[in-house]
Amino acid sequence: MLSRTLGPLLRGSAQPVQLLMACVLGALIGFVPGAADHPGLLAALVALLLVLNANLGVVLLVAGVAKLACLALMSVSFSLGRVLVDGEATRAFFAWAVEAPVLALLDLDVYAVTGGLVLGLLVGVVGGVVLVTTVGGFRRKFAGLETGSDKYQALLSKGWVRLLMWLLLGKRKGKSSYGDLLERGFGNPIRVLGVVLVALGFAAAWFSPSLLGGAMLASAARSGLEGVHGATVDVGSVSIDLAEGRLVIDGLAMADPEHLEQDLFRATRLEADGSMADLLRGRLALDLLVISDAAQGAVRSSPGVLVGQARSPSPAPPAADEAPGFSSGTLSSYLDDSQQLEQRLRQAREWLEKLSADDEEDDERGPGDEPGLTLEQRLRREVERLGYGRVRSPGLRSSAPALLIRKLEVHGMAIPALDGELLDLDGSQLSSDPALVPEPARISLVSRQGTLRMELGLGGPDARVEDNLVRVALHGLSGDTVGAMLGGDKLSGGTLDVDLDGAWADGQVGRLDLPLNVTLRDVLVDIVGGPRRVSELVLPFQLSGAIDNPRIRFEDDALKDAIKAQAMAVVDQKQAELEAKADEKKAELERQADKQRAELEQKGAKQLGGALGGLFGGGDDDDG
Repeated sequence: MLSRTLGPLLRGSAQPVQLLMACVLGALIGFVPGAADHPGLLAALVALLLVLNANLGVVLLVAGVAKLACLALMSVSFSLGRVLVDGEATRAFFAWAVEAPVLALLDLDVYAVTGGLVLGLLVGVVGGVVLVTTVGGFRRKFAGLETGSDKYQALLSKGWVRLLMWLLLGKRKGKSSYGDLLERGFGNPIRVLGVVLVALGFAAAWFSPSLLGGAMLASAARSGLEGVHGATVDVGSVSIDLAEGRLVIDGLAMADPEHLEQDLFRATRLEADGSMADLLRGRLALDLLVISDAAQGAVRSSPGVLVGQARSPSPAPPAADEAPGFSSGTLSSYLDDSQQLEQRLRQAREWLEKLSADDEEDDERGPGDEPGLTLEQRLRREVERLGYGRVRSPGLRSSAPALLIRKLEVHGMAIPALDGELLDLDGSQLSSDPALVPEPARISLVSRQGTLRMELGLGGPDARVEDNLVRVALHGLSGDTVGAMLGGDKLSGGTLDVDLDGAWADGQVGRLDLPLNVTLRDVLVDIVGGPRRVSELVLPFQLSGAIDNPRIRFEDDALKDAIKAQAMAVVDQKQAELEAKADEKKAELERQADKQRAELEQKGAKQLGGALGGLFGGGDDDDG
């Protein structure tokens, strides 16, 4: 009942300063746009609530009303925050504040946060003045009745009147009269016990953060990861050791935005070593992050939910006028069911864009400088994707990224698409603000049985070609599996190798303009004229556009020409073999003829020698 809630204020011992502080603090807490998204700001306000001697009942009441007002006025908070954060006269202050220790944890570069704090302050001050005036007027009125009205005293002496006042206004606190309440001074604005509790909390956080670890750190990690990932993220526990510079996360599971009943990534344990010196500035730099027992595609115990708005697939580049004898299409043109592959490639594109130096959300360009989109269009898109409470002013944090992972190692990650074959992933210079890192990010992924090898550079448009490299090799793919993806009986048996080698198109990470070579090995190919088995055949394709929806170009007669060339090569080889055999046979016949000639010559020489001996009187000794 509202009257019993307000009754203790009117009849209690709360002083005006306590009521005013309670209204201001309650309004500030209520106008925080999503407490879980901004734990640093919420923790600071709770610390103020403990330290300042504000009336707790009023704080809770005002915070509830202010939260409803915050939801209704979110767009107003956002617009007001834009005026303050991006204003010419105030932007320098906010640029300093988001880099300053402690202040950096308050998320003042989030438009709705800054605007909400201003609205909360205004609402709190106005509400506090109204409440103080109302309570003061009530107390003055009843103080006069207590001292100058015999009728009031007689009425108050009746039991049913006291019962009615108790039912409507609650129990009166203390035995002080209303006159005594008015004569009290300013009062102590500081709550001594609150100061002690806050001091102990800071000491515990610094010297033994594991005492606070658990739920608070896990909640902060969960909220931050969900904002980047776009779907439910489960975090078992988080522990941090500031002195040793060590961070451990147990039980990480990130729901797949495309298949919420599965996890896009799951890991039993993440261990990180690095500097914790900049934590008060809201920054974390990890020298090494090692992830153990990772998997992709594991079934969740309960489906996840989307956070923000999912990004739409990239449109396929328009089909250019093809030269005669050439044709082109998209993944759906060649694959019987391309939806799942397109989803996986879209997720890959989104993450690559986040990690690349040309990412539109994280670049260091100021407001209005983004090519292709006006500031209004970009902010509207961000609000639709993230919500008002998560959109930050671009380029305000300019000295270092909020998160930097200098080296990442993922050992033994299982992927169902490779029949459980384990993969090892290595990354370097991965950050939340790639434009603030001097070295470009790089990622390599290798399967332990050699099926997959991938190396990517994420340098962006201004980087060197070697920092934007794209190398993908898939070897030993089953011809039957690929044939099933193509639909029908186009391919069967044997194996295929796929090789892509080059750089991102114009340095735009996630966009291709590269040749793709597909090598068939001992594959049965169904072409016009009937199936033909090819022992080894290279088919050249050309990919252009975004990786999740590229245009695929192929010469119409390439397959037939390649098979014809292979057949001609076989014919030439057979002919050469026959010619070689004929040459060998000829040589053998010549050797036999030479041998016979030599034998005949030797026999003739003997016969001639005997004839000459008889001619010149030679003969046996017995005939002398």
